[in-house]
Amino acid sequence: ADREVLKVKSDDDGRTWSPLENISKSVKHPDWSWYATGPGHGIQLKSGRLVVPCNHAVFQSTEGRSGPYISHIVYSDDHGESWRIGEDVGEHTNECSVAELPDEALYLTMRSYHGQNRRAFSWSLDGGISWSSPELDRNLIDPVCQGSVVCTEEGIVLFSNCASEKREKLTLRFSADRCQTWNVLEVLHEGPAAYSDLALTRTGAILCLFECGEKKPYEKIVLAKVKM
Repeated sequence: ADREVLKVKSDDDGRTWSPLENISKSVKHPDWSWYATGPGHGIQLKSGRLVVPCNHAVFQSTEGRSGPYISHIVYSDDHGESWRIGEDVGEHTNECSVAELPDEALYLTMRSYHGQNRRAFSWSLDGGISWSSPELDRNLIDPVCQGSVVCTEEGIVLFSNCASEKREKLTLRFSADRCQTWNVLEVLHEGPAAYSDLALTRTGAILCLFECGEKKPYEKIVLAKVKM
């Protein structure tokens, strides 16, 4: 299907919105078929740059279908007026989430299709334009699902996902050593669960919005508030 990328903005905290604007020509190459932003949040860097995690697939004309998923980001240096595409991060990854560390390095965590049930990750040292080759984090088990990441002002990286090979056990972890090791902060839901998204309040609390249920992962959406 021909997927388009649209932009909309609000100048009054979401009370009213501008008309939809199609920005596909700026953020999508002509040979890309599948395209998705998010599904989590984007971030604003210390430099002011806006960064939105995305993913795409390239149409394979010889096979008549799309190739593997590939993560990328789009960015804006003029408050969202114009947008550009960062370099491809790596094949067999999608549904990525990004965080900026205090030293301005960007950490990207990705859903992985490498058959290892582990999260993929990559680093950028230039604001998301280029990325290191994706690696699998052996400490982060994952059921091939979406996850979310944020970073505190003190440099503590927070990560949420289903810590299992099944869509269950929605878990909030933290890392104090630049994502080298991870510790469990809290298991938010032991039963079936799926997608999540993290945010930090101005008072330092952690918010996690996630899908969960008793028999299926998609029965309800819950907002959890956690303190470090």
